Amino acid sequence: MATKAELEEELKALRAELDDARAIAAEMKDAAEAAQPEGLGEVLMADAESLLTEFTHEIEDISANKPVLLVLGAFCLGLLLARGR
Repeated sequence: MATKAELEEELKALRAELDDARAIAAEMKDAAEAAQPEGLGEVLMADAESLLTEFTHEIEDISANKPVLLVLGAFCLGLLLARGR
């Protein structure tokens, strides 16, 4: 059976390990927060930029590989703009 002194020594060592683990977790959390964009606006701008880039690539693909679809899309857009007035 373990003595009170041995148990207290083990408890002291476990508390030291816990403090070290908490310090490491806090450092990792700070590093993760520093790596992320600062605000919602920056996140939305990054998403908007990626969506715009993807959209332009799709339009270029349609104009190069599917000209009939491009003409149909232009006609529909013109029709919607004309009906909107």
